[in-house]
Amino acid sequence: MLAQHNEVIAVDIIPKKVKLINDILSPIKDEYIKKYFKKENLNLYATLDYENAYKDADFVVIATPTNYDSDKNYFDTSAVEDVIKQVIKIKSQSKHFIERVFGTKNDPMHNNRARSGVSLENIKDAILSDKEPIYSSKNDSFVFTNSKCQVSINANGNLIQTNPKKVKK
Repeated sequence: MLAQHNEVIAVDIIPKKVKLINDILSPIKDEYIKKYFKKENLNLYATLDYENAYKDADFVVIATPTNYDSDKNYFDTSAVEDVIKQVIKIKSQSKHFIERVFGTKNDPMHNNRARSGVSLENIKDAILSDKEPIYSSKNDSFVFTNSKCQVSINANGNLIQTNPKKVKK
């Protein structure tokens, strides 16, 4: 759906899937996707070259398997972690973004304590619902606030900070 109104670059490690997507054929058996590929005029192409795909990306959406290991009772997220490492290698701000959205185990800005993340839904809500964001000349940024978080976006439109609001008990 994103490819209807945006350029979308799909990255895969399987050449056959890349070729299928570029031939406007679904790489998975799904009638809905098959019809969608035929019906819609999509701005979509696929590549094996993750470096070129990520370098100018505004957003990187990770859709990769997370295999459940029932013996160990946990999800194997190594495929997701590998993609995150690739993105961080190419786009330095991505690590900051990932830590702010998903949280981090050891935030150097807060004495290496764990830091809670802020959900994408709450970030979006703050940006869309705050009709009077505050301009910060110190960082040349705008600060958007809602009841759950505070979001700072610089003049280029890049997310530079998110902070969850503490819930009063």
